[in-house]
Amino acid sequence: MIDENPRVSELEREVEEQRRQLQEAQDTLDAIRNGQVDALVTKGPAGNQVFTLESADRPYRLFIEEMQQGAVTLSAGGTILYHNRRFSELLGMAGKLPAALFEDIVAPGSRAAYKTLLEDARKGCRVTGELTLTTRARESIPTFLAINAFPSQGASAFCVVVSDLTEQKQNEKLMAATAALEESKAQLRATLGNIGDAVIAADMELRVAFLNPVAEQLTGWKSDESVGRPLTEVFRIASEHTREPANNPVAQVLKEGSAPGLANCTALIHRDGHRTPIRVSAAPIRDPDGQILGVVVVLHDATERRRAEEQLLAAKLEAECASKANDGFLAVLSHELHTPLASMLGWARVLRSPKVDASTSARGLEAIERSLKEQVNLIEYLLAISGRIPGDTGTHGETGTRTKLPE
Repeated sequence: MIDENPRVSELEREVEEQRRQLQEAQDTLDAIRNGQVDALVTKGPAGNQVFTLESADRPYRLFIEEMQQGAVTLSAGGTILYHNRRFSELLGMAGKLPAALFEDIVAPGSRAAYKTLLEDARKGCRVTGELTLTTRARESIPTFLAINAFPSQGASAFCVVVSDLTEQKQNEKLMAATAALEESKAQLRATLGNIGDAVIAADMELRVAFLNPVAEQLTGWKSDESVGRPLTEVFRIASEHTREPANNPVAQVLKEGSAPGLANCTALIHRDGHRTPIRVSAAPIRDPDGQILGVVVVLHDATERRRAEEQLLAAKLEAECASKANDGFLAVLSHELHTPLASMLGWARVLRSPKVDASTSARGLEAIERSLKEQVNLIEYLLAISGRIPGDTGTHGETGTRTKLPE
């Protein structure tokens, strides 16, 4: 009996150990069934090994596969070990990529930056940067890369998250273009606001889109209250002479791409009803493809021009009247000069005759003397009206004694 007790005790201990192990296994199975265990660590000839349960790993894999960014695992040398579906889509490829260096899909201009990022990642740093990748169709894709070394494996492998920046870059370009367009519009408005002519722009429906300050003055409409109104309500024209409404050229601009010439006697009707003589030109507004987007009308205030034309016409009429008066004056002058000369010439011929008596000779000399005085008076008068005799008023208003007109 004494010899059997130790054996029984040993068997009891073994049984107890088996019960403990069985209970531990049962607890492990219960934990697995209840979702409390994600992985198991086993000890074997090769050391401890970790076995991930499919139920625990699957959500993570689904997350990686369905995420909107490309996910890539790289070896220490930069070889692609794994990538998700989104990364294949970015490169325009179906299925998994063959084992290749990540550098091979980096655009030549970005490879130096990629190498720098990878070197920094090997030092344990989390690095980010913008690189351009090349698709299967040799198209360039702007991307943002975030590279991390695997925490559990030091720098022996890397996790790369790739974000497509195509849409962002397009938005940036669109924003830059929009900003440039707004700046161009501001410059155009400043230019149109400072020119001396009135400018009115209208859309395809002939509704006012823009008035510059000069157009506001000529039409009587403020820009903010005119925008959206029919152009024919703001831009009203009529004949200066007949005061009848004139044909508006803008409709023909939209229809044919050119405007008919308007008569010079065109007037713009102000909002309050008064009229301003104008010169009008109209042209279509086209996009880069040549499509008509609207029409622009330029109005030049012709008030000063009309006044100058009227003054010129008045001066012309005055000159014509003066010319006619001058012709009459020359005719009278010719007669006044010819008459005394003819008298003197006649008496000179008479006095040459040897048969002239003293009485006739005296009468002839008297007639010649009278004619000479008339000639002197006439010459002095002509010199006076031309301003050549000092002290004579003539027709220039100088002080002095007026020369007596010949009788």
